Amino acid sequence: MQSRYVQIDRNNILTFADLYVSVFNAAPWNDGWSLEAVRERFLSFSSYPSFFGLGHVANSLPNALAFGWSERWVNGWHYHLKEMCVAPHVQRQGLGGKLIAELEQQLLRQGINRVFLETGHSAPAKTFYERHGYKQLSLVSLAKSIEA
Repeated sequence: MQSRYVQIDRNNILTFADLYVSVFNAAPWNDGWSLEAVRERFLSFSSYPSFFGLGHVANSLPNALAFGWSERWVNGWHYHLKEMCVAPHVQRQGLGGKLIAELEQQLLRQGINRVFLETGHSAPAKTFYERHGYKQLSLVSLAKSIEA
């Protein structure tokens, strides 16, 4: 099996859309994404000036992705990991850990010194990130629906 990491950018991000749908429309997420909405989401994110993503491809098929963007902060550049997922058929085989480690190394080479992300308190992803050194912060996420 031929596998490799690829940088995700505006030119190839849509090749990862089916992967995203297959992961986040299945348990435990069950989000209900349409392919059209994911494509719109991906193109929007990939147009950010500081967008950076990394994917893993095996036999020409995407099977993992991680992407987000960086921003300047007081003490250096920080990266916001917006999305990460691994195809169900290769989950629990170490690929997610290898992908995040490779992403972190590439971010370090870019001068980024901190990664932030959000996930649910009871989501399986929380345990995954904690195993890889991520710590819960005292920040609060707030949301509000706005209507005309």
